[in-house]
Amino acid sequence: MLRREAATWFARLQSGRDPETELQFRRWHDRDPAHAAAYARIRETYDRTAVLRHSKLASATPARAGVGAGEPRHAWALAAAIALVIAAGLYLASGGVLALGGTEAVMLTTDIGEIREVRLSDGTKLTLDTSTSVEVELGPSSSRAVIKAGRARFDLARSDAPFVIEAGSTRVSADGGILDVANVDGETMVDVLAGNASVRTESGGSKADVGVAAGEGIVAAPGIAASRHALVASNWTSGKLEFKATPLDAAVALANRYSKRKIIVEPGLGKLRVTGAFRAGDASGFSAALAEAFHLSAKQEANGNLLLSRGASGPP
Repeated sequence: MLRREAATWFARLQSGRDPETELQFRRWHDRDPAHAAAYARIRETYDRTAVLRHSKLASATPARAGVGAGEPRHAWALAAAIALVIAAGLYLASGGVLALGGTEAVMLTTDIGEIREVRLSDGTKLTLDTSTSVEVELGPSSSRAVIKAGRARFDLARSDAPFVIEAGSTRVSADGGILDVANVDGETMVDVLAGNASVRTESGGSKADVGVAAGEGIVAAPGIAASRHALVASNWTSGKLEFKATPLDAAVALANRYSKRKIIVEPGLGKLRVTGAFRAGDASGFSAALAEAFHLSAKQEANGNLLLSRGASGPP
């Protein structure tokens, strides 16, 4: 019971810095040496099994841009860690996951500006984009992932049983292949890079199953019929942002997801079209490139954000 209680605190601290949670944790931790010892054992187990922090992608400079290497981190909450999903069941200290009737469960999260890669026990390779939270359950007869927020790439291991991915009200099922699935601002996006997938969308109270082949994607949102599109080459897993005639406001919105410093666009400039590749998390470099391309002014505000506005020779 004490081990589960310590694991619960560990999981809560992964969800983000919250002063009240941290204060409650300190009180619990310091109340009894047994509490401190139990928490230390959970931390030790995590240190042995936290495969995310050892991936090549996790340490790549482009993917980590936007979070300074020297940025202080809270001593008790490791950002972008594997958070243990605490529920009814037995925590396996040797594996760092939960066993729920033969099903392994784990929660994966990334911080702002981080892209991380992890290989699941079934052989599936999962890459998490910035500010992403995914719950995964791997069972003997079925596997399921729920994207709470953000975007993830699933390089699925071949299996007789389909791997089900849920994002918002959309349900994706595939028995192999490579899929990008996102749940951002109430909108669900499914891109099939390899293989085939069955996508169930919901609109107006009715559900529809559609097949999506490699090179195709679907965008769905509550109350709006899903739309199909052809894929445009994307290299986000390497930490690059690629745009092709993308409206400036959309390009900046995407870039801002990777940086704690935000780019603010003056009203009236959002329809300018952006083409090119940029390093994710480099707000200063991106804003400078935009300013040069469109003859804008890029100024840093007191809060550290960057304001793009019309320059003397900028667009009307």
